[in-house]
Amino acid sequence: MTDIQEEKILERLREKNIVPHQIAKATGLSDSTIKNYITGKTKPTKTNLEAISRYFQNANIGNSNVIITNVNNSGYIDSRVYSSESPDVLKHEISKLDSIIVDKEEQVRTLTEQVRTLTSSLAKKDEQISKLIEKIK
Repeated sequence: MTDIQEEKILERLREKNIVPHQIAKATGLSDSTIKNYITGKTKPTKTNLEAISRYFQNANIGNSNVIITNVNNSGYIDSRVYSSESPDVLKHEISKLDSIIVDKEEQVRTLTEQVRTLTSSLAKKDEQISKLIEKIK
C-alpha cells in the first residue's frame, strides 16, 4: 500500500459522517484504536489499514451518506446507510423515531399513573393496619 493510499484511507476516517464504533465493529478493531487513527495519535499498521480499506469498499460510504441505527424492542440493532440526498428516507426515519417517542411517553404516563394508584393503595392499607394494631392493643 502506498503512502498516498494510506493518506486517502485516513482522510476518509476523518470525514464528519464516519461513526468510529461502526468501523471498529466491522473491522474487529477497538473503538479507541479507530479514534486514535482519526485524531492522528497513532498510525495504523498495514494490516489495520487494509481492514479499514475493505470496510470502506464494502460499506460503500461516501460523503453524502448517513448511518441510521435503530434498536427495536427486542434489542436487535439495525444499522443502515442512507443517502442524505434522499430526504424521503430521512423524513421516514424521523417519523418512525417520533412515533416511537410518542409511544414511549404514553407508556411512561401509564406507568406513572399505576405507581400513583399503588402508592395510594399502600398508604390506605398502612392506615388500616395501624388502626387494627391500635384496636388489638
